Amino acid sequence: MNSAASRPRTPIPRPTRLVVVIVASLTMVLGLPSLAAEAAPKPNAERTATNKCEKANGTLPWWCRTVPSEEEPAPDDGDPAPDDGDAAPDDGDPALGDGDPAPDDGDAAPDDGDAALGDGDAALGDGSEPSDVFVVPATIDSTGTRDVTAQLSEFLAAVPDGATVSFLRDGHYRVEGTLKLHGRHGLTLEGNGATIRATTTGHSHRAHWQIVGGSDLVMRNMTIIGPHNGGYVDELQYQHAVDLRGVSGVHVSRVSVQGVYGDCVYIGLGLDSRLSWSERIRVTESVCQDNGRQGIAIVAGRDVVIGANRLTRIGLMPFDIEPNGVGDGADGVTIIGNMVGTSRQWFFGIVGEAPVRNVTVAGNSLVGRSMSILLQLEGTQRISNVTIRDNVSDQGQWYNGDGSVISAHRVDGLTVTGNHQPAAGSTQVFVSATSSCRVLVSGNTFPGGGDVLRSLSPSC
Repeated sequence: MNSAASRPRTPIPRPTRLVVVIVASLTMVLGLPSLAAEAAPKPNAERTATNKCEKANGTLPWWCRTVPSEEEPAPDDGDPAPDDGDAAPDDGDPALGDGDPAPDDGDAAPDDGDAALGDGDAALGDGSEPSDVFVVPATIDSTGTRDVTAQLSEFLAAVPDGATVSFLRDGHYRVEGTLKLHGRHGLTLEGNGATIRATTTGHSHRAHWQIVGGSDLVMRNMTIIGPHNGGYVDELQYQHAVDLRGVSGVHVSRVSVQGVYGDCVYIGLGLDSRLSWSERIRVTESVCQDNGRQGIAIVAGRDVVIGANRLTRIGLMPFDIEPNGVGDGADGVTIIGNMVGTSRQWFFGIVGEAPVRNVTVAGNSLVGRSMSILLQLEGTQRISNVTIRDNVSDQGQWYNGDGSVISAHRVDGLTVTGNHQPAAGSTQVFVSATSSCRVLVSGNTFPGGGDVLRSLSPSC
């Protein structure tokens, strides 16, 4: 996989107006919290969160079930990045902001009316009963001086299901190993702006957090920092910040990740004989930067929503669906309303060796990079029902070997509409579809480019 050749940046005509109109339309149609403030971002501009855990038809969304009660003090600013300079500023892409998640105003999750981010699950509780809170004891070093992997692991194991783990506000926990949660249910990890940091390289498969099996977990308001300075390192590519294995129901919210050798979030198979997919996964309002591999990787996932995040300086792809073989796959993935900066490879890819179906990539803003996409499974495997709509890029680049921005192979049902992408050259094609069926390309703007669609050898 080769990195893209640099090309001069091509300005978007009336960029602010175009992006705001697109995002505002998505907001009205899908009920999303407004991202207009981020659509035309300014350096270090703060973003005001509008998400609320409010009941709709008497039911709270499942991720709100462990929100602290009104009697519990809310975080002052919700900024998971430490204030002592440990977290590097996001100065490589000033248009993406300062790299910190949105200020925490006490709202724990996307609005419950949000069709894309879920509308609640009665089977998982309505959140009317606040969970018990277990505060990480002061005897566990929170200055970052000593490795506390063993002590934190012992403490977490003693916390009962259905409870909330509360870290010291803005604490620094040095964790050189892996914090593991196996078969846990209804647990909330409230970071309170704490940092989990590794300072050593570690072994090849060290994850910073690993969740195996279990259901209905929430991780929020924390920073995860690895020892890496960015770039892909093959022998350390499995050191993920958040490693999800066969879990049912996880919401990662306002978590800032940087400097890990692997993925910021990995969504994969369980580790038992059943090889269960991870399902009902939400990754929202979080930050991923300066990592070694993918931003968010889906290897075995069902009902996954990745929304309102910021990703930049990614080792390979910001978003990667990559089933590795028998038992893997993806079904029902939505990537929506994210802000994406630079990466070594494509903006989004579906590659690998197992079927993938029902994928939507919508309303994303790409700053300083192109909307490069590769849809190509290996062998004779096919992809079905992919929608790419209302995304905006401000720069043309050459990525795909066939001279296209979006290269699709063996796709049954591809819709590409409402996108804006400056071309890298007059011969560049916006969409190239090979051996694909039911391909609809309409309403896109592709200034400076060649054909909008080149379709070869349809197999319908």
